Amino acid sequence: MNLMRAFINGHTGLNTIIIDCGKFNAQPLHDIFMGDEGFDFIQRVLFMPDHFLPFLFLRIWYPVIMSIESEIARHYAKKESSEIARGQGHLHIGGEHATRYFLDQLGLRPDMSVLDIGCGVGGPALLAAQDYGCHVTGIDLTPDFIETARANAKTAALESRTIFQTANAGQLDFADHCFDLAIMVHVGMNIPDKEPVYQEAARVIKPGGLFAIYDILAKDHAAKMLYPCPWARSIKTSFLTDWRTTADLLSAAGLDIVKQEDRTDYAIDAITRMMEKTANTLSEFRRGAMQNLLTNIKNNACGPSIIITRKPA
Repeated sequence: MNLMRAFINGHTGLNTIIIDCGKFNAQPLHDIFMGDEGFDFIQRVLFMPDHFLPFLFLRIWYPVIMSIESEIARHYAKKESSEIARGQGHLHIGGEHATRYFLDQLGLRPDMSVLDIGCGVGGPALLAAQDYGCHVTGIDLTPDFIETARANAKTAALESRTIFQTANAGQLDFADHCFDLAIMVHVGMNIPDKEPVYQEAARVIKPGGLFAIYDILAKDHAAKMLYPCPWARSIKTSFLTDWRTTADLLSAAGLDIVKQEDRTDYAIDAITRMMEKTANTLSEFRRGAMQNLLTNIKNNACGPSIIITRKPA
């Protein structure tokens, strides 16, 4: 889950990148959803302009992006391994509690091979390895996040069960049918073209294997979404799809939908508790963004869902 996200469109590679240069997207998603100190930390790293710059050439902004994300990675590297595996590394609504609930739906067994698409600093991957005994490969576009995830795995003595590498989810460098299952946690809302990502996930899992998603979907009143939200400062960088579109894309990738669970009620409770807990520490901007998310969920504009699919045997 990149902080200054480079979005891959099909097979165009890294020729262009879409960047939201507002202050909000310069912070870890975990710090938005769970209320940590990262926002002020990132503001100290580099002052970000308040306006949106939609398309910039990678050769201009890449050094800036890598500098910011290096600082974020070093920030997380200072955390204890238990913090990363049990809370700080889970960059989504509900944190580690939501990760565990999600993983519990998948029938994980020791020595299963798992692909974590958009692994960030490794929270879900490390939890799957540590508590479920899986062998997990995590991929992310941000090299510094991958380095941090590797460091966290070393600290937690999980190097033998985890591999972290930089990769484009739409062009995976893995053989067909090499994973028992694949997961994607709060990544899709940042990806404009999900079709190649779903197709690649389907390709690399074994027949009978699962591809499971915990993501935020557009709902009936998506046109009335309030911004900024945790993943986007404006609609220009928000790529939510509704349930029907998501289901069609997954079916087109050759996957059978096994389960869909709306987690709206859970999200309302989790966000409300987080905001109460951090009432005296959230900045005005962060509180506004979180309040927008909560309002959007309550107004049926968006909401998190768990979607579990299976590749036909």
